[in-house]
Amino acid sequence: MRYYNCSDLSPRTNRLARYEDECPYPQLFDGVLNACRRWDTANCGPDRVIQTAPCDYLKIKSCVGDHCQPCEATYPSCVGVADGYHEYPLKLWSRYYTNCYYNRTEFLTCPTLPSGLPGYFSPLKKTCVSIYEVPTSTGFGKAPSCDGKEARFYSVPERPIVYYSCPSAQVYYCNYLHVFSDAIQSCL
Repeated sequence: MRYYNCSDLSPRTNRLARYEDECPYPQLFDGVLNACRRWDTANCGPDRVIQTAPCDYLKIKSCVGDHCQPCEATYPSCVGVADGYHEYPLKLWSRYYTNCYYNRTEFLTCPTLPSGLPGYFSPLKKTCVSIYEVPTSTGFGKAPSCDGKEARFYSVPERPIVYYSCPSAQVYYCNYLHVFSDAIQSCL
């Protein structure tokens, strides 16, 4: 991942030595092509230690001193973690999540959902969900409750495209330009 560029005279930061540079995470330096390449295609040469965690890269681990939070809080590692989508350990129910693949971490952000609502990563469903599927115990979630309600569909008054079923409190969304009608129990 680190290499020497003897023609680069720019000042160094991030604890890199003079002329030393580093590939962007998770790329590795290919010693045959003399270029940064995808980690799974780079030819690093024999006896090279291959780093996989984001915080192994000096450019990522740039904050030095007592005021810095641990690198792993901002850039969680997938080393030893099963492949697939995972929440940020210190950012539960946020827009941010990771995709782990062969011990490498890909940093992702939930997009705006087809319902037009912002997405939040659900550590339970392992996918992006709307605020109406985020538990109220998070302090900002608006997941509906079926306490004291009979079995049927209910609309969400502040967002008529959102409705839910009781007794399960399963959330649904009307298609574009449609709203839920309590009277006919369907989207119009």
